[in-house]
Order: sequence, then C-alpha cells, then structure tokens
Amino acid sequence: MYEKGDLLQHRRTSKLYEVVRGMYTARFMEQQDYEMVEGGMGHLAGVYGGAIDVVDLEGPDQGTKRIKQRMRNFVRVVAQ
Repeated sequence: MYEKGDLLQHRRTSKLYEVVRGMYTARFMEQQDYEMVEGGMGHLAGVYGGAIDVVDLEGPDQGTKRIKQRMRNFVRVVAQ
C-alpha cells in the first residue's frame, strides 16, 4: 500500500507526512490485553494488523510516529 519515501497528506488536517518504514505487521494492545499479559496469558493478548512509520513534516508535533490501522485517513501525494 504505502512504501518508504511516499508523501502522505491527512484528509482532515491536510498535514504532510513522509513514510520512513513501509507496511509491517504490528501487535496492537489495549488495557485489558496488558492485564492478560500480567495474568500469564500474554499469548492470547492483542490483535495483529498493518502499520507504517511516518515523520510529521509540519507543526509542533514533528517526529516519527506509528500509524496503525487508520491509514484510510491518508492519501498519497502525487507529483503534478
């Protein structure tokens, strides 16, 4: 879907992001999943899905971020 070096724009905020790591499988955990890990059932905790790492190119929140599952909020910017 997205590859390293792609330029993305958030549909709602119009902020620009650069993909620094392409699609990979990540484990997503919520509070109840951490409780399962503490209870010795870590092998059953969490769900797996796709993620990409991006760098925020604008604003005060610049830096690397992990985008999980909600990638539909982004559109690839194509050179005109």
